[in-house]
Amino acid sequence: MQEKMQLKIISAGAGSGKTYTLTQQMAELLIPKDGQPAEVRASGILATTFTNKAAAELKERVRVKLLEEGMSQEADELGQAMIGTVHAVGVQLLKRFAFEAGLSPEMDIIAEGEQSQIFNQSLSTILTEERSLQMEMLSKRLGYEEQGFYGRDWRSDILQLTDLARSNNLDAAALEESATASVRSLLALLPSRSAKTAAALDQQLRSYLENTLLAVLEIEDGTKSRQTLISKLRSFQNKLRARGYLHWSEWVALGKACGKAPKKCKEAVEELKELTDGHESHPQFQEDLSQYIEQLFALAQAAIDEYETYKTSRGLIDYTDMEVYILKLLEQPLVREVLEEELDLLLVDEFQDTNPIQLKIFLDLSRLAKRSIWVGDPKQSIYGFRGAAPELMQAVVEQAKEMQVLGNSWRSRQDLVHFTNGLFCKAFPDLGEERVALEVAPPFKKELEPQGLGHALEHWVIDFKEGKRRPGKPWPHRALAHAIAQLLKEGRMIRPRGKGQMRPLQAGDIAVLCRSNQTCQDLAEQLAEEGLKASIARKGLLKTPEASLLHACLKFILNPQDSLSVAELKLLLEAQSLEEIVKDRLKYLEREQEQKKYKLWGESGQIKRLLHLAQQLPEMSATEIVNLVIEKMNLRNVVARWGNANQRFANLDALRSKALEYEENCNRLHNAATLGGFLLWLDHLEREGLDAQASSQSQDAVNVLTYHKSKGLEWPFVVCYELEKSLRENYFGFQLISTQEEVDLKNPLANRLISFWPNPYGKQSQKTNLVENIKALLQTALRKKAQLQEESRLLYVGVTRARDYLALPIFLQQKNWGLNWLNRSFHLGDEEMQTVDPDSDFCIWDWKGNALPVQRMQLELFKEIDPLEAEQEEEVFPYLQAFKGEQDHLAAQPETAEQLMGEIEMPILGEYPYLPGLPIEDISEEEEERLGQLLQLYLRADQLDYALSLREQTAQQLLEDFELKHQLNSLQLMRLSQQFHQSLQAFGPMQLHRARRFRFQQDRQVFRGQVDYYFFSEEEERQILMLDVLYTYEGWKQKSHRIREAAAKLYAAKNALAQAGYSASCYLHFPLSGLYVEVAPSLVGEEEEDF
Repeated sequence: MQEKMQLKIISAGAGSGKTYTLTQQMAELLIPKDGQPAEVRASGILATTFTNKAAAELKERVRVKLLEEGMSQEADELGQAMIGTVHAVGVQLLKRFAFEAGLSPEMDIIAEGEQSQIFNQSLSTILTEERSLQMEMLSKRLGYEEQGFYGRDWRSDILQLTDLARSNNLDAAALEESATASVRSLLALLPSRSAKTAAALDQQLRSYLENTLLAVLEIEDGTKSRQTLISKLRSFQNKLRARGYLHWSEWVALGKACGKAPKKCKEAVEELKELTDGHESHPQFQEDLSQYIEQLFALAQAAIDEYETYKTSRGLIDYTDMEVYILKLLEQPLVREVLEEELDLLLVDEFQDTNPIQLKIFLDLSRLAKRSIWVGDPKQSIYGFRGAAPELMQAVVEQAKEMQVLGNSWRSRQDLVHFTNGLFCKAFPDLGEERVALEVAPPFKKELEPQGLGHALEHWVIDFKEGKRRPGKPWPHRALAHAIAQLLKEGRMIRPRGKGQMRPLQAGDIAVLCRSNQTCQDLAEQLAEEGLKASIARKGLLKTPEASLLHACLKFILNPQDSLSVAELKLLLEAQSLEEIVKDRLKYLEREQEQKKYKLWGESGQIKRLLHLAQQLPEMSATEIVNLVIEKMNLRNVVARWGNANQRFANLDALRSKALEYEENCNRLHNAATLGGFLLWLDHLEREGLDAQASSQSQDAVNVLTYHKSKGLEWPFVVCYELEKSLRENYFGFQLISTQEEVDLKNPLANRLISFWPNPYGKQSQKTNLVENIKALLQTALRKKAQLQEESRLLYVGVTRARDYLALPIFLQQKNWGLNWLNRSFHLGDEEMQTVDPDSDFCIWDWKGNALPVQRMQLELFKEIDPLEAEQEEEVFPYLQAFKGEQDHLAAQPETAEQLMGEIEMPILGEYPYLPGLPIEDISEEEEERLGQLLQLYLRADQLDYALSLREQTAQQLLEDFELKHQLNSLQLMRLSQQFHQSLQAFGPMQLHRARRFRFQQDRQVFRGQVDYYFFSEEEERQILMLDVLYTYEGWKQKSHRIREAAAKLYAAKNALAQAGYSASCYLHFPLSGLYVEVAPSLVGEEEEDF
């Protein structure tokens, strides 16, 4: 550090009184002492905080402190200080020195939401047809289209790369060097290229695959493993014939299938396995990886250049530009001279979350300021995905001249503080105990706790008491919601902040912290099933009835001939039933046809009033129109009748805010703001999932949010959820690397490159040579250590949100029931060593000899529901009829399972004939299908214990009804039924349900279907699903669309059972051929997954 930099670091752990300390120190510097002027002028303060709320709180507290000291003038001058978020202060600086920066003082800053939209436009501009085709081909060969589980494609790679490049101020030369280094380092992990050409190796694959399949078919082995191998070999052969090549993930999957071949088939698959295992030396494999990396970096640079051109031509900058401009400003002698004269105090709050560019700015400003105070906590650096670099922060801490550690916890009870100390002193050994552990502030010591508070630490041991099988995926959410409902019934006491008296726990006192936004959404739904509100901003604003009503009004104003909008208005505004609306529409069409005279549909009542209002709005903005429609059409009164009025009012206000946001965006981009544009923008938000509903902040709503979003907040009762999750190691993707070991704080942006290795295998990456080679690298070990540290910092943030109680849920029936996240933090990466004993009344560690008692809440849940119904509550959209309150309307229901499930493959595991077949030669396809329907109905209706006369009468009646007497007789039908039912005895003693209906929900879609036979055994926990096929076995195999239909329906039924915690075998029954076939329906590639 240069001597001119007077830098003081305040290390402020969670709840250690950071804001109070900042207030005191700022006030002391502003107050004159001993007749001397104050060390700091109010106008000479530049302070940055992480949020606008924190900035307002800091400014107000300092102002109150000054007023208490009788310094009203200084309190007023504080309004001139630059106190705000990094972006807010940056804008003030840039506008002040706009001419020096070569910008207009009236510059427009692009909002973060607009930035991605504009960048996408720039990307589409530079993507020529040739470039697009090349990237599409490369991404297909690398299997990106099969990597949808990551939600990635080559365009998202470009976006991530450009964000990294711009946030680290990397120029074109640095990107080019990054591409070269990425290719070189990745190829170094692969063997030398094969001397054979790519075409020769591909031909060899075709030949080996064909020969291997023929050889396996000739082997006498009746095992299921052989049938599975044959099915997979045929599948890969079909893909190779259809496409001309296999994705590299399919090469790996083919090799793994050969590796799992039964013993008798090992020799037959040996050559094919050796070829696929050696694919890394394939010239095309190495060429695909090299070209993908090189083209990606080239496209990223071209997109950045086009993006800069777009902004320059319109006089726009974004926040990254703003930071770069400030860096350049601070290099100008004139600007430095002015700031050096004016800047008395630089205060940086939450400095651990700054990105490298911001850190460089703060370092430069610190050299100009008379005093610098940086406040933060390295243990709470959780925004690595936004560019925060903990190693840079640590370098600043080590070189700071003064360090103050805030040592007391003013937030949490004693046992919680001791629990945190014991856990994280182990998790952060490099920081040392003095920077991790906190002392308990006097008011929170155990001996001073009021009577009535329970144990601060709780283990919720939740068990699923229903046989030995593990419950389905929704069960932990449902169990946790039930546990919270039980907790609220107990009347647990809490100590409200700043108040002496205790009161019972309320829903708003509870926070549940989750790892992902999706978990938050799922848990909120389960809380609703328990009758509890959740404070969470859900998606789907435009699907709420109140927003749909306002949306329909706006669409009608834009186009009164929009019949769909009229229908929505009749439903929601005039409370007509659907039947009334359809009848009215038909009458209108009939009348218009007769009179041949045009008149608007629905031009009466409230709609006529809206039409009259529309004639007054041609010159108004979208915001003015929204406000006027809400007021003039009395929409608040309308939606209030539907119940839950506060939430509905909040959603209407959310749409008002969207209108204002749209206009501000248009103003910044110099585009015209129109009602039509606003409606298109709303459609865009809905498609992108950005139409969030207003979140409920009432005291009767449980707070559900991610660990990241909980930072800076606190609650009396915190539940740390999803502690059983394992560390997700990612060996591919982007990584910032430094070309020198030591951090240069004079230029923290120097010597940095981007490394990128694409994943050519998708889900097949585990246990490949490439991944094993990556694991062996030193930098991989360092990367894993960094991931573990980031994860521990996130856990620290979650644990320290609790004031009175901290609950750790343990789900005994989950695959990973242990608290793996806690284990990894305490044991430095080892998650097998448990940190929690669910049968103990004490934590396994103590703090300085103080034992940590634990309250165990044992909760046993039983399932008393049909497994095919799986307790899947129908997702409802509360559209209304006749002001009768909320009415349930199901989510969208696809007509076929195939529309919901996507591409399904269905290997055949075994064939089981029970009859030689029926004499049905020389019949048409239509007769074959009718005959199949007849057999299906008879087998469902027939029972072997019925009287022979009744069975024969039923057979004769069906033959007459289907006009098939010339093809079969009743005795043949009865014999077929007898043989079929006797063959089912091979399944053992099981309950049989015929024509069993099921429902399966995925995302927002619900499929209802039926299996023809459902076998269930409670004792052996076995389930069997069987579906009738109305064709002969050989004829069915020629009908690919029928195969897809059967596969999708069986897969949906199988998953409906899985959601209830059951697994099932699947069969297809071919009554025309007298056999049933065991199959294994799965998503394409699903069985190959090694996770």
